[in-house]
Amino acid sequence: MEMLFSLTPAESKRLIAKAIPELSEVKSSMRNHKILISSGSTTSYVAEELLHIKMEKWKYPCGTITFGRQCQTPDDRIRSFLIDKGNMQTPDETITDYEELALFLKDFSYNDIYIKGANAIDYEGFAGFLLAHPSGGNVGLAISVIAAQGSHFIIPVGLEKMIKSVVEASRCNPGIHKNKYNFGRGCGYLVVPNATIVTEIEALTILTGVQTHHLASGGIGGSEGSVTLLVSGSEQQMDEVHQLIRSIKGEKPLQGWKKTCSKCQFKCSYLDQSLARDNQ
Repeated sequence: MEMLFSLTPAESKRLIAKAIPELSEVKSSMRNHKILISSGSTTSYVAEELLHIKMEKWKYPCGTITFGRQCQTPDDRIRSFLIDKGNMQTPDETITDYEELALFLKDFSYNDIYIKGANAIDYEGFAGFLLAHPSGGNVGLAISVIAAQGSHFIIPVGLEKMIKSVVEASRCNPGIHKNKYNFGRGCGYLVVPNATIVTEIEALTILTGVQTHHLASGGIGGSEGSVTLLVSGSEQQMDEVHQLIRSIKGEKPLQGWKKTCSKCQFKCSYLDQSLARDNQ
């Protein structure tokens, strides 16, 4: 039996987030090891599903693409979730989020998990990350520890982020400051070749066991960035998928949120017009 449906980006994020707690390595780490849920839009959904909480998800990203540009979010964003044996660590307000992440990662082992969404994926299994922070931000801080220790790197990411080649994209990207003009924040680029990528396809398999094919992308009227999927499986699996999709349909998109241009140290080509309407 088969079923056809389309998911908006917000619905996809919720679907993917529901699958992350079902991964065997996540279940093990929730009992015995550490999990770091890094900043991001998709990871905000993961935090809700894994920790059984509700949060202002739009305040969780650090860097974001919003209002048609690459931007930073304000400094009062929600800090990363640090989990040790299933217990959420209370944030240390005397130090920055970045400093606290460094301390938490210091004792990371091969059993521990880092969870962060990507800006791009490809069919070869590579994931790409835009880097707006001068030293690579949270993912730049974590990647050396993950590579050295062999820690789990889980990337929840929607198929809307699919590009031709992540490696090719990294080769042509010049870095934060080398472009003459930037509409939005200049960015470097990081390629991650060996993470566990969880898209809508993997999520549906994890949750229901069905086979999934990505047929199309795009839409209008609030469905921009949507993906159209065909799933196949038994009658029981179709019933399970039907109930699952019904449960996530209508998930509201995250509102845009960015640092005001007058407070940004990086002056981009939006500056002149943005200062006239600084709350956009």
